[in-house]
Amino acid sequence: MKRPLLVLLLLAGCAVPSFQDSLAGMIGLPEAEMVARLGVPQRTAEVQGRRFATYETARDELVPASPYLWRFPVDAVRRTRCEVTFEVTGGTVRAASHRGDGCWGGFGPVGRVGATLP
Repeated sequence: MKRPLLVLLLLAGCAVPSFQDSLAGMIGLPEAEMVARLGVPQRTAEVQGRRFATYETARDELVPASPYLWRFPVDAVRRTRCEVTFEVTGGTVRAASHRGDGCWGGFGPVGRVGATLP
C-alpha cells in the first residue's frame, strides 16, 4: 500500500518546472511579455544595442538548531538572494543567466523574480 503512494509523490515532484526550465521558457518572448509576466526589472543596462534587464529577490530561511532534528528554537535566520538577468536584443529575450544561493525551484511574478529587496 505504501509503494503506490510513494510513486504518486515522486511523479508529482517531477511535474514542477525546475529553475532552469523556467528561465528557458522566457527565451524567445517579446520584451513586453517578459515585463508583463515579471514586472519592471530592478536594473537595466544597454550595451551595443543589447539590453540587460535584472530582477532580484531575497528571502529569509530558518536554520534549525540541530542539523539532525527540526526543533525549535531556531538557531539562525539566513538570507538567500537570487539575481536573474535577461538579455534582450531586437525587442526579444535572447538569453538568461542567474546567480545567488536562492535560485532554485520555479520562478514567476509571485514570490520569486520581480520581488523587491527589503
